[in-house]
Amino acid sequence: MKRFICYAVPLISVMALIFYMSSLSYIPESGVSDVFSIKPLIYHFSVFLLLAFLSKRCFAAYNFNNPALTAFIFVLLYSLTDEMHQYFVPNRNFDIFDILIDNLGSFMIVFYLFYKTKTRKADIRTIKE
Repeated sequence: MKRFICYAVPLISVMALIFYMSSLSYIPESGVSDVFSIKPLIYHFSVFLLLAFLSKRCFAAYNFNNPALTAFIFVLLYSLTDEMHQYFVPNRNFDIFDILIDNLGSFMIVFYLFYKTKTRKADIRTIKE
């Protein structure tokens, strides 16, 4: 139960936050009326980066074979379903660019964690020799 609370609850909470924000017909803006605003890009990138980090952490805690790859695929599928969900919300739309930004954040953290794990294992092997 402790493992569920420590690893799965934060993951589920971020997923619920993403779902809630995707359900809103209108997302409050900063008042800046740019055609291309950077804030939504930062939101998508950072929230899905966090989702990928928590996914990898949760999958590793539950002893998945390849938690980094599993986390990346999980976040890819979640971002697709999130955009499909937005298609049915008034004043929102399906945007392939959002999926790309979501998965860029996911890829960045998963690649970093994968690389960090591999280098740590190599360092341990070097020390043992």
